Amino acid sequence: MLKTQILAAEVSNLTDARYFAAWGVDYVSFNCNEGEENFIGESKLVEIKDWIEGPQFLAYFNGLNEAHSMEELVDRTGLQGLVLGPFTPDKTIKSLDAEKLLKEYLESDARKLFEEKNQIHEDRYSLVPIVKTSRQRASDFFLENVLLDIEDLDLDTVKKIINLSQCGLVLRGGVEEKVGLKSFDFLDEVFDLLMD
Repeated sequence: MLKTQILAAEVSNLTDARYFAAWGVDYVSFNCNEGEENFIGESKLVEIKDWIEGPQFLAYFNGLNEAHSMEELVDRTGLQGLVLGPFTPDKTIKSLDAEKLLKEYLESDARKLFEEKNQIHEDRYSLVPIVKTSRQRASDFFLENVLLDIEDLDLDTVKKIINLSQCGLVLRGGVEEKVGLKSFDFLDEVFDLLMD
């Protein structure tokens, strides 16, 4: 069992999905924004999702989408919820009826974090905040039930998070060297630290 919550973000291949599921991550998200680097189409998303068990599966949208189109994709694909980009309008968030909702915040907007968290849909589900930050600023956000998306994550920062906070982490796989082949050396070290 892992010591903290983990979101495996923008998974785009079965190799990453199986790797993260085997470690027991809480969430796996798929980038559903056409034209973006890690975009994954619905059929491939469903194919990957059907191969693995354990995590909650989420669709990532950058914030420029209509609520109804995001909910329709979640329904069609059998996902459990959404990860919303930092520019998602409050109006869109308030109109969503997702089982699970995570939202990204830029470091500069993180001060609004708890105000929004406590006001939006408190009776339907909890909004799990994701703070995009740097390794140097990560300790500014050592808050309970916050996922940190640290752009330059290293093992020392992982150790600090485990020892000094209740924060979870956003981790990413990457491009396969060829189908089914890639290096997980850094992630293996991270997960070794995260094991109970």
